[in-house]
Amino acid sequence: MVRCCWLLLALGAILSEQAVTAADFPPEAELIALLTSESTPKGEQALACKQLAVFGTKDCVDSLAPLLRDPELTSWARIALEAIEDPAAADALRESLTDVKGLPLVGVINSLGVKKSPRDLPALAVYLDDADEKVAVAACLALGKIGGGDAASALVAALGNQSGPIASAAAEGLIRCAEGSWKSDDGATALLWYQAVHEARLPKQRQMEALRGMMLCQGAEGLTVILEALQSDDERRHEIALMATREIKGIAVAPALLDAYEQVPAGEQARFVMALGDRGDPSIVPLLLGLVDPNQDVSIEVRLAALSVLTSLGDVSAIESLLPVAVLDNAILSEAALTTLGSLPGDDVSDDLVRRLGDGEGAMKRALLRLIGMRRVDALDSVLQETEAEDLQTRLVAIESLGNIATVEELPKLIELATAKKTGPETEASLQSLRAACVRMPDQAACAAMLDGALAGSDAKTQTVLLETLAAMGGVEALEKLGEAAKSSSLSMQDTATRLLGGWMSVDAGPVLIDIAKNSSHPYRIRAARGYLRLVRQFVMKQPQRNAMTKAALEIAERVEEKKLVLDAARRYPSNAMLQVVSEIAKNESLQEEAHQSAVQIAAKLRPSPQVANLLRKMGVPKSNLKITSANYGAGEQVKDVTRVLQQAVVDGLPMILLSQSKYNAAFGGDPAPGQPKQLKIEYVLNGQSGSVVLGEDAPVVIP
Repeated sequence: MVRCCWLLLALGAILSEQAVTAADFPPEAELIALLTSESTPKGEQALACKQLAVFGTKDCVDSLAPLLRDPELTSWARIALEAIEDPAAADALRESLTDVKGLPLVGVINSLGVKKSPRDLPALAVYLDDADEKVAVAACLALGKIGGGDAASALVAALGNQSGPIASAAAEGLIRCAEGSWKSDDGATALLWYQAVHEARLPKQRQMEALRGMMLCQGAEGLTVILEALQSDDERRHEIALMATREIKGIAVAPALLDAYEQVPAGEQARFVMALGDRGDPSIVPLLLGLVDPNQDVSIEVRLAALSVLTSLGDVSAIESLLPVAVLDNAILSEAALTTLGSLPGDDVSDDLVRRLGDGEGAMKRALLRLIGMRRVDALDSVLQETEAEDLQTRLVAIESLGNIATVEELPKLIELATAKKTGPETEASLQSLRAACVRMPDQAACAAMLDGALAGSDAKTQTVLLETLAAMGGVEALEKLGEAAKSSSLSMQDTATRLLGGWMSVDAGPVLIDIAKNSSHPYRIRAARGYLRLVRQFVMKQPQRNAMTKAALEIAERVEEKKLVLDAARRYPSNAMLQVVSEIAKNESLQEEAHQSAVQIAAKLRPSPQVANLLRKMGVPKSNLKITSANYGAGEQVKDVTRVLQQAVVDGLPMILLSQSKYNAAFGGDPAPGQPKQLKIEYVLNGQSGSVVLGEDAPVVIP
């Protein structure tokens, strides 16, 4: 069997990776000889069957037929016979019905179903009331695959006479027959068969499958069934009805669906509208516009559903109906309408909104300004004009929109608005607008240069606004300008810039921060040092970079609080380099105990080595008394005693075991359980307290 599996895998690889021809396989005569020879292993016979399924002809049918009676080869023979189109293959399957039993019989029946030959209907119908449930189920499904009136009649009878799995299979087969008739444009016959299943006492799944068919096979007339289902108390029927609403087809369906809306129960109208929208039919737009009309008595759920559908189906003609909704006092509806208007496709929509802006007033003008910003419409002159409007709320919305549409050429105007000596909401709106514009500008260098240029000569408040905008932008250019501001002569700029650099969201700020931290005369050097330590402790980077940054942090960490932050970084990311950093901190008498504890924690996470042991000794870590009481290595009953080896490997005065080799098998003189995952179990006494540890093969030997 192993050989057979490898052969089949090889064949599968050939078929999947490249196009094959008959020349890639042995000749059919050679394969037939393999099938008929008593000396051929069954694995090779199975492979021959699979090869014949690709290029076999009627010439091999007589050789395949006997294998249908072989429990080990029947499936392989059927694969070939199902693929051979010559009628002789179906004849061989049909003839075997008389002398195969059990699962091989089930398989043959399934194969005849695959063949879909009406000629096999009488032979298969015999098995609908077979005593073997599996056989009867297979017959039901096979008749369904063949389809047609005779198959359906037999299945209707079985549906009335059987129960349990057989009745369910008969229903499934009858549904297949109905689908075949429906696809052949015989909806009336399909409906009868769907109804037979729907009215039978069957599992709900079968009834729902039939219900869906009843809805779809009648075209527009199926809406009656859909509405009845929606009016029931059964949620599953509701789901089937809504599914059918999306799928139902026919010339008269679209207008019938529109007419049906009024008959849909109120609780399902919103979902019905969404289902209509999923059809993608623009003919429902008038219905949708009527539903969003503020003057109509429609629930908020239905209005929101209609607005959602209009997002994909609406066009410029919907603007007149949607704008009144966008200025309603109901925030939920107004925001939904704005979202829909902001999403309507087409430049003509944008042009129409700009045209209306000139005549708009009050809430309508503000809605139009928001939409221009949402759609990023090129209407700078119109929006700039509204930033000078008498009405404060209009000015605020215009400023917000300007941030969404301004180009780099309009940045000076935004900077002027954001830095004007004003107070209150207008200043805040200008700041937010400036930030929004700067963040989305493609030319970040030019944007950063303009903001930097505006810093000179500005008051402290304006400088803060501009620096915060640079920080919101991020990027190399903004970081450079913030660094320059942090080193300027302005105390307020130093304050703001170091604060912003301390919250920078990438390690790129490291060189700037440490440069400031090293400047002993800088008033915010401690803040810069803490910002640098934040990068070391919290940001993702490769270990060599973190080691280097931690070592650099040690040079600027003069206060005890900063040194503790360095210790924290070392503990979080243990390495030999971090252990070296800790050894330097251990020289500080007030931090010596914490440094020693940190060193032991780091060493416990590293592979023991002479370098680690020497560092621990050098920094004066308090001596430990470690005794190994027992140790064994292996798997299951295949273990060896390695107590003596470990006792000799204990590092004097340290809770460490330093093996002569990193690989356990080498250190312990051989493999006690070849090919098996092994464990090292150690029992010990450390400073008078007993303990034990179990380590996976070749893990660092660390005593907790």
